[in-house]
Amino acid sequence: MLGELSTFDGVHTPIQSVERVNHYYRASKSAATLKAYRADLAAFSAYCRQTQQCPLPATPELIAGFLTSEADNGRKYATINRRLSAIAWAHREQRLESPTRDRLIREIMQGIGRKIGKSQDRKSALVAEHVRDYCRELLKRGDLLSLRNAAILLVGFGAALRRSELVALNVDDISFDDDGFLHINIRRSKTDQGGEGTVISIAPGETVSPSSVLKAYCNRAGVTNGPLFVGIGNRSRGNRVGARSVARIVKQAATSLGLCESDFSGHSLRAGFITSALANGAQIDRVQDVSRHSTVSILMSYAREADRKKRHAGDGLL
Repeated sequence: MLGELSTFDGVHTPIQSVERVNHYYRASKSAATLKAYRADLAAFSAYCRQTQQCPLPATPELIAGFLTSEADNGRKYATINRRLSAIAWAHREQRLESPTRDRLIREIMQGIGRKIGKSQDRKSALVAEHVRDYCRELLKRGDLLSLRNAAILLVGFGAALRRSELVALNVDDISFDDDGFLHINIRRSKTDQGGEGTVISIAPGETVSPSSVLKAYCNRAGVTNGPLFVGIGNRSRGNRVGARSVARIVKQAATSLGLCESDFSGHSLRAGFITSALANGAQIDRVQDVSRHSTVSILMSYAREADRKKRHAGDGLL
């Protein structure tokens, strides 16, 4: 990793101590964030090679040129902003003063935001009706792969999980009760990097039961410990299912239901629960208990979308 510590506060430390410091130092960022930053820095390095300039330490003018190039090449504002964060992080890693705070950079980002817009494309929600219909189709097939995919969809939807949370689940993170509820222990999440953890309960289904489907999958797959969702095929058997597999399963569901595959992603399960719960009349604070959003601002956008057709100001006017 770029700039891993060999000293700590200027004092040389034994190799074993350095390794432990680096162990916790790396944990300050999630694996997904580090992966994204590496891709961002690779793009910045490529630009520096093309312009024959030194990436570290970078000048505000160099960074401004890179950001402008990214905008001209059609990058979204969110991607460009993350690229900027990665450059700032790289400078901190090398204990260099970050040029990203320069006034030129702030004004460039404001200009980019005004020109290309800051809105992000939101993938479509795989709502309750979609999940129910497709899972019933999967369960009729009767094979283990279909059973596992149904369990993934029901757990991901029912607990409004992010892909990273869904694939990180272990067998000892789940428990069942006699009332048909399924309880999921989320040990760490995007909004809980400290790992305090929280338990989310999935309600019993009226037409399809997440609890029953998950039990059936665990029994047939022989999953008794370790990763909850594992590969079924010969090449991936027993290995933890990855985030891309979740996205692929969601897209398969969309295709089977006659929906546009490209409109859906792994996030569609989480969005689907929120959209469906709000459309069904659930109070926003109760939805927040499941979704674990730190503020209600994002949930309000889902609420407006769910309410747009129900109580339209134009009803009865024409």
